[in-house]
Amino acid sequence: MARGCRLVGRNRAVLVACALLVPALALAHPEVDAAQRSYEDGAFASALARLGAAEKDPALTRPELVKLRWLKGACLFAMGRRAKAEAAFDELVSLEPLFEPGPADASPPMRAALGRRRATWREAHGVELADAALEPGAVVTVQLAGHVEDVASLVIYARAHGDIPYQPFRLNAGGTSVRGQIPDVALWERAGKSGGMDLVLEARNAAYAAVARRGTATEPLRLAVPADVAAGAAEALRSLERAASPVRDAPVATPAPVHLAQGRAPAEALPELAPPPPPGTERPPPAPPPREDPPPPVETPAPAPPPPTPPPAAESGPPLRALMLGGGTALFMVAGVAALAGAGGAALSSAGYGLSWVQPRYAGAEVSPLYRALVAAWIGGGVLAVLAAAGALGAGGLGAALLVLGFVLG
Repeated sequence: MARGCRLVGRNRAVLVACALLVPALALAHPEVDAAQRSYEDGAFASALARLGAAEKDPALTRPELVKLRWLKGACLFAMGRRAKAEAAFDELVSLEPLFEPGPADASPPMRAALGRRRATWREAHGVELADAALEPGAVVTVQLAGHVEDVASLVIYARAHGDIPYQPFRLNAGGTSVRGQIPDVALWERAGKSGGMDLVLEARNAAYAAVARRGTATEPLRLAVPADVAAGAAEALRSLERAASPVRDAPVATPAPVHLAQGRAPAEALPELAPPPPPGTERPPPAPPPREDPPPPVETPAPAPPPPTPPPAAESGPPLRALMLGGGTALFMVAGVAALAGAGGAALSSAGYGLSWVQPRYAGAEVSPLYRALVAAWIGGGVLAVLAAAGALGAGGLGAALLVLGFVLG
C-alpha cells in the first residue's frame, strides 16, 4: 500500500479546461503545424509527407508526437487506408490512452475507429477506479482494479463545493489501494463550510499519461464532508505542521561562577577551618606564610620596525574625461576647417559653372583652354564641396559624441 502524498503546484489555481479535459497539443513544430494545415485543407498526401519529415526529428516533444500520430492516423483513414490508420491509432493510444480529438477534427466514422482501438487497449491495459473514501486525518483512499501494475501515481483534482478552480494532488500508487492525505488546510475548511468536495480522479502511468479517469470537470464525483470531519482533518494537518517545525532547546540553568584567589590553586581557595584548642592551652602562634620566590624576569622583545611605506604610485596619464573633451574640441575644429573648405569648393564650383556659360566654348576648331579651366573648376569645386561636407559632418558628429561622454563621465 502506498503512503504519502505530494502536492503538485500547491497554492496554484488550475483552470478546469486545462487540467481535466483533453491534453493540450502544443503547436510548436513547424512540420507538424504545416501538416495540420494540409489536413484541414484536404491535402492528405501532403500532410503525410510533412509528418514523415517531422517524425525523423529527435527533438519532438511528447505533445508534438501525440499530435503527429493523431494526424497520421486521421490522414490514412481519410484516404481509405484503414489498416494503416488503425496501426497509427494504436500508436496514438499507447502514448495517450485517453486521447479525444477536437469536435471538428474527426468525422463520426473516424471517431468510431479510434474508439475501437481504445477499447482494444483497455482490454490489455485497462484500469478501473472506485469512488474515493474519507478517513480521519485528511486521508483519502481510492481502490484500483485491473492492470494496476501500470499505475505509477494517482492525481486527485479537488475543490470545495462552490469553488471554480480545481487543485491537483498527487499520491504515489502501488497495488490495488492508494491512500494519502490532501494537505491543504484551507481546502478542508471550505469543504466543511460547503458540506463536501468535488473530485476528479486520474490514474497515470510512469510517463505521467492518464490511463484511467473517474469523473469530469463538469460532472465530478461528489464527496460529502461533514463539518466535524473537516475540522478534524484541518487540525490533523496543523498538528503535522507543528511537529515538522524545528523545536528550540529548553534554557539550561548556568551555575554561578566561583571566584578563586589569584595565584592559588582551587584547593587553596576555600581552606578548611582548624578545630579550636582545648581550654587552658595556649593557641600556637600562626605559622609564617610560605616564602614565595619572585618570578623570573621576562624579557620583553624589542618592537618590530614598522613596515616600509610603499612609494606613491605613479600618476597615470590624463583622465579619460579630459581626453574625451579635448578630442571632441579638436574634432569640432577639424569640422570647422572642413566646412570652410566645403564653402570654398562650392564657391569655386559655382564660379566655374557661371563663367562657363559666358565664355565662348570654341576658339576656332578647338575647345577654348579657358573654357576647359572653367569646367574643371566647376567639377573640382563640386567634388571638394561634397568631400568637405562629409568630413565636416563626420568630425562634428564624433566630436559631439565625445563631448557628451566627457560631460557624462564628469
